[in-house]
Amino acid sequence: MYQLNQNTEKITKLSVKTAQALVERKEHSLDLSGVTELSVATAAVLATDDGSLYLNGLTEISTAAAQKFGQYQGHSLSLDGLTELSAAAAEALANHTGPLSLNGLTKLETDVAQGLGKYNGQCLSLDRLTSHPASGLPIHRTPRV
Repeated sequence: MYQLNQNTEKITKLSVKTAQALVERKEHSLDLSGVTELSVATAAVLATDDGSLYLNGLTEISTAAAQKFGQYQGHSLSLDGLTELSAAAAEALANHTGPLSLNGLTKLETDVAQGLGKYNGQCLSLDRLTSHPASGLPIHRTPRV
C-alpha cells in the first residue's frame, strides 16, 4: 500500500481510496505520472482536485474518464503520455477550462481536431504535434531554444 508521505510520482496503481486521500491533502499539484491505468471511478475522484494534475503515464484514456476530466475544475491537466485520442475523448477533454497539455500527440485525425477545437480554456499545449488537419486549433507551442 502507498504511504501518503512518499513522492506521488512513484505511484503506479491508484485505487479510489488512495485517490481520495491524495485529493484530501489539498496539495498545489499532484504528480501521478507513474500511473499507467485509471478507472473511471478513480478519474472521477481525481477530477475533484483543485490543484494541477499530472497523469503523464497514461497512454490511453476512455471516453468516460475523459468526461470526468472535462469537468475538472483544478488548475492544469497534463496528459502528455497519450499518443492517441478518440474524437469523443477529445471533445470531452475540451470542456476543461484550465491549461490542458496533450504533448504526447504527434498527429490529429480530423474528428479529433474538431473535438479539441471546442476547447475554450486557458492554454492547449500540443508541442509534439507535427501535422493536423485543422488550422483553427487554439494551440500553444513552447518556443524551442
